[in-house]
Amino acid sequence: MPPTSIETSKFSETARSELSTLFENVPGKKNLVLQKDLVGPVEALVKFSTLQEYGVDRIFFLENDNVDSSQQNVIFIAGGEKGKQAHSIAAQVKRVQQASSSQHDFTVFWVPRRTLVCERVFEEAGVLGDITSLEWPLWLQPLDTDLLTLGLDNSFAELYLDQDPTSIFLSAKALTLIQDQHGLFPRMLGKGDNAKRLADLLIRMRSESAADPSRRNKPLLPSATIDSLIIIDRAIDPATPLLTQLTYEGLLDETFHISNCQIEVSTSIIGALPSANTPPTNTSASGSSSQPPTGSTAPLRRRVVLTPTDTLYSTLRTTPISLIGPTLNRTARRLQTDFSLGPQNNKTVSELRDFVTKLPGYQAEQQSLKIHTSLAEHVLSQTRQELWTKSLEVQQNVIAGTDPSSLNELIEELIARDVPLTDVLRLLCLASVVNNGLRSRDFDSFKRLVAQAYGYQHIVTLSALERMGLLVPSSSRSIGGVTSTLGASVGGLSSYVPGLGLISNNNNSNTNTNKSISPAPSARTPLADPKLVVPDATLYNSLRKPLHLIIDDIDDSHPSDIAYTYSGYAPLSVRIVQTILQKQYLAALTANASNTARTKGSSSAPAVAAAARIPSDIAQEGWGKELFEGVVGRYVKGAVVDIVQSPLEGDKAGHVRNNLMSHGGGGSGAKAKTTVIFFLGGVTYAEVAAVRLIAQQLAQGAEEGLTSGDPSGGAKQLLIITTSMLRGDTVVSAAINASEPRRI
Repeated sequence: MPPTSIETSKFSETARSELSTLFENVPGKKNLVLQKDLVGPVEALVKFSTLQEYGVDRIFFLENDNVDSSQQNVIFIAGGEKGKQAHSIAAQVKRVQQASSSQHDFTVFWVPRRTLVCERVFEEAGVLGDITSLEWPLWLQPLDTDLLTLGLDNSFAELYLDQDPTSIFLSAKALTLIQDQHGLFPRMLGKGDNAKRLADLLIRMRSESAADPSRRNKPLLPSATIDSLIIIDRAIDPATPLLTQLTYEGLLDETFHISNCQIEVSTSIIGALPSANTPPTNTSASGSSSQPPTGSTAPLRRRVVLTPTDTLYSTLRTTPISLIGPTLNRTARRLQTDFSLGPQNNKTVSELRDFVTKLPGYQAEQQSLKIHTSLAEHVLSQTRQELWTKSLEVQQNVIAGTDPSSLNELIEELIARDVPLTDVLRLLCLASVVNNGLRSRDFDSFKRLVAQAYGYQHIVTLSALERMGLLVPSSSRSIGGVTSTLGASVGGLSSYVPGLGLISNNNNSNTNTNKSISPAPSARTPLADPKLVVPDATLYNSLRKPLHLIIDDIDDSHPSDIAYTYSGYAPLSVRIVQTILQKQYLAALTANASNTARTKGSSSAPAVAAAARIPSDIAQEGWGKELFEGVVGRYVKGAVVDIVQSPLEGDKAGHVRNNLMSHGGGGSGAKAKTTVIFFLGGVTYAEVAAVRLIAQQLAQGAEEGLTSGDPSGGAKQLLIITTSMLRGDTVVSAAINASEPRRI
């Protein structure tokens, strides 16, 4: 996906500069104590040699509790949102003070901010006066030019198990940072209760910023480079992360667990690091070396960096499982041809010089090919195992709503073979969320089997899953939840005006215009009823047909639908994004499905061409409103968010600029604008691949003169922001960890 108008590399440059400044504030030799969750972000920004230039002598892990008193200065880098890290720091400060007769200077870099709870912990421990607290505002971490993360790896558990809104607040702070740099999000759309809370918090922060005397002369205006913010609450689509990801990057994450664009792989799989490139041994006492203890027979582990600048990896990462082998074979043949025929085809001195110049690139690509071939062989060997194939088949049956009887047999077989508990719970939770709960008889039977096979401590695990709504009996869940009246004035709800869309009824709002979820009165619109019954769980069986969640005919070699990422299932979260960005495509997909209803199934390929033949105004006012505000509003849990941010009252210059932008003025031509897609609670790598396919289609549509439902007719770029990267193991592990005592 091409770079967006928001340069993600600037976040890295700013974070690196701020970290350097913090280290410069602590002169002399120093020991560094890192929280394990922050090792990846720090390594991505600065090398160990750079840290040595700033006086860092040894590096320790905070969780290992083994920092020594070898240096006068001791620096801790830890997250500041929880008291757990503060308790650990206070204990280690006391231990160092007691073990050494000399005085030490302790400094803490809180990420991304210093909090009152940590200061209170230090005060109660009696070390507040011995510690200097500073902030390292690392709000956003770039994973690629189109992907940013907040690095909140526990956000899913905090939001949906602990009911802790900290992740929402931190998300609002990160998005506010983007608004400060690029202007207000002109429009905020989304789905889910937490999405609504995040949007409301963004508006509140804007109001607080406007009241700041230092900001009164610098009011924020709607952005000229960003057209909208789409917020997807993970709670609206819990099924997608429970499924097995079927892209290369997704399979790597399922197998090796990607962390900060890195994986650790046994050298028995990819071989040892060449001795010529082996880095010098780190003298750190942190225990971070990948070598096993002396006398151990465990294989060495090698770290592999999955960088997007690697041409081969950037091609492979979105490749479906069926094309991983052929893609690697084509690359190997090309490299062999280029490398062997290079000297023969280059006969002049200048041609030979150019060939020699390219040699390092060839060698780097060959090394990358060797690594990814080894990784692919291991991953594909896992996918050929009998249990993996059976599990995938059951997943496909459950999500497609066919043959539910196979689930019981597979669960019993998995338990009998003593597979990891996470594999069993993923299947159980998937069946529960898709079918709106398990039958009471099956629910009780599965609970008994899990407790007997894996230990009775996991009764707490099952209870945690039930609290999160992931594993529940069908009798405990009602179809309808909260009933809201459309047209009621709640926070300035809107009325429909033909030709203009939704207009706010609240003329006194200074910061935003809230749009109602009510579409145009129409017999074909399911929201024509005066009442909307919002379900307390997403109804996948009701969404499967109108949103085309199942696509039978998928061309993996030239995918035209996001369903290729899960071998026929279109991720609901990304499909909802399409109801906003690709209205014409979904309208054509619906028309194509109607024409082929008598055949075996629907295909997405004709829809791409058919989208060009559907007028944009029909897609804008008809299909888009009916799908997003109708189908999604009725069958997907949570609130609908649709907010337009306008200049403040009295800001005449802002209103003039806003009017020019809305009428296409202010520029010599249509420039590409960025749509920010924010996944609150996490996103999978397969979903990222699906969004990248949408970005490619939007770019191709702009080149061909298609508007894809965008009246401006300009190109559109997509930027993904997430609280963390997610996979099925992470989802169920949140409940498994609940059975263990935790310090908050």
